[in-house]
Amino acid sequence: MKIKQLFSISIVLILFSPPAYTQNNISEPYNIKDYFLLIPENILNISQKERIEILKKKTIREIFEAGDYYQLDTLDLKNGYIEFQTVGDGEGNMFEMTYYKLDNDERIIALNTISWGMCCEDSKLRFYKIKSKEWIEITQSVLPIISLSDFYIEDKITESAKSELFLRYYLPQKGKNIKVKLADTFFEYMNERDHKKLFYAERIEEIRLIWNNGTFIKKQ
Repeated sequence: MKIKQLFSISIVLILFSPPAYTQNNISEPYNIKDYFLLIPENILNISQKERIEILKKKTIREIFEAGDYYQLDTLDLKNGYIEFQTVGDGEGNMFEMTYYKLDNDERIIALNTISWGMCCEDSKLRFYKIKSKEWIEITQSVLPIISLSDFYIEDKITESAKSELFLRYYLPQKGKNIKVKLADTFFEYMNERDHKKLFYAERIEEIRLIWNNGTFIKKQ
């Protein structure tokens, strides 16, 4: 009798458990919600179960009552953009995802991870393509190298400042081009001599990265 009961319970759990989202059970073309659910956990460091909860767009109160950690800010299926962040004070992260279509109808996915503390913020932008269901990072072939000389004239730059470059990327919710600024962290962690020289110096506040069918071109 007990074996039959256990068997029945197992069947019920299987029938009513939400299916795992995989590339085998989601039809192409994928939208941004699909990419958000499909991105491997070792890239995003957030379980698929947690991502399903994020998409429910809970209130702050509901998030805390459920013991969750993330809040959905934007889910724009039309423009292919999602933004969410950790909740609470102090240090945290915000995430942006979007995708780009190539002329040959292939797609590349952009993931921007913004980290902040009590005084500082910077971000890490990565790009991926999916080949044979594997997510392959292609950031180096997509993004141009950005250096301190893109923001300052050369005679203002010290060698020590060059080695501590922190950037803040902004993915577009609409359009294709990306904005890049010097992150607050860049000024916070530089030595006093560099800070005096660079903080008040004339500089370019924002660089635009112009989409060019698979790569970005810098434009000041």
